[in-house]
Amino acid sequence: LTQLKGKKLRFYLGEESLREDDLKAEEQQIFRDILEHKIKASQERVKLLHRKIAQNVEQGELPGLGTGKGKQLRLQFEEQWRAERQLEENRLQQLQQAREKVTDRRAIPFVWDIAFVEIFEGEKEGFDIVIGNPPYIRQEEIKALKPVLQAQGYTCYTGTADLYVYFYERALQLLRDGGVLAFISSNKYFRAAYGEKLRALLARQTIHRIIDFGDAPV
Repeated sequence: LTQLKGKKLRFYLGEESLREDDLKAEEQQIFRDILEHKIKASQERVKLLHRKIAQNVEQGELPGLGTGKGKQLRLQFEEQWRAERQLEENRLQQLQQAREKVTDRRAIPFVWDIAFVEIFEGEKEGFDIVIGNPPYIRQEEIKALKPVLQAQGYTCYTGTADLYVYFYERALQLLRDGGVLAFISSNKYFRAAYGEKLRALLARQTIHRIIDFGDAPV
């Protein structure tokens, strides 16, 4: 990825020996290689959990392990491993589906510092300004996304935060030092408990102006 970003930067700076189609093909192959690596690791994890479950069943047939506390402990481990295996099998299926999609260049994953290498690898290391209107999607509608958002390390994460909260934090990450963020968004974070972390994050920024329309339909 580092080599690819270097080539894309030189391309945007006008190096004639580099062609956009070649760079796209290289980017596509890199993502396929990454997915292949993740798929193999996931397959090994599924096999390991399968062996653990099978061995646990065999041990349950041994004297002393089929009854009492030994049985209870064995069943607890087996339940945990089966749950882990199901999660890993789901993850493996998603990875395999992603690999199939990457055969189309239009489906290459979007990575900010690759797509905008001239911005993030240059002197600024970020955008001058980010303007947006984050989607108004309530937290009840993003249940499947919550584990992903939490795993990505958002400091504003809470289990009850609406989706627009994370757009604020991501937008700030994309700005250069001294960059400007301009959003039209819900004002619920002013008073909602889930907005406490976002309020703390914004309080550490230089705020030029906030226009609150209250309950007016905007």
